[in-house]
Amino acid sequence: MKKLIVMFAALGSLVAFAADSPKAAAEKSLQDVQSAFNAHDASKLAKVFTPDGTLVLQDGRTFHGQSAIQKEMATEFTKNFKGTHSTFKLDGTRAIGANAVWVDATHTLTDMVKPDGTKGPATFHLAALLEKHGDQWLASEARPYMVVPRGQMGTGGSGQK
Repeated sequence: MKKLIVMFAALGSLVAFAADSPKAAAEKSLQDVQSAFNAHDASKLAKVFTPDGTLVLQDGRTFHGQSAIQKEMATEFTKNFKGTHSTFKLDGTRAIGANAVWVDATHTLTDMVKPDGTKGPATFHLAALLEKHGDQWLASEARPYMVVPRGQMGTGGSGQK
């Protein structure tokens, strides 16, 4: 009987660890972000960040704290992201100690307003750092950016033909 209790205790520990694994934490966070994006809910999106979290957009504008992130995303949801639908796909994770996870993901949007004013699909890469706060994993840093196909980077550097 004692061996059975020890076995169930060990199994319970493994299940708890799996539920709190870096991959599970990242997948849950991406689900929360996707839900907020598809609801065009800036308040809900800001809450996936730590209170002092940072969002750096692809044009270099930087927003610190949930309030600033919420304000910017509320604007984006009425402009560039108006009428879009988002999907997020986890590409990889890397645990950094017990309380931080580096995340790489793909964010695909439909009907995004592009710089030339047309609408169409857009794909971003998302690099983010999640930190454990109590029983939640929150983004302390997020940097979405578009990947430029090889050969389209302009002249000079690695894009030179």
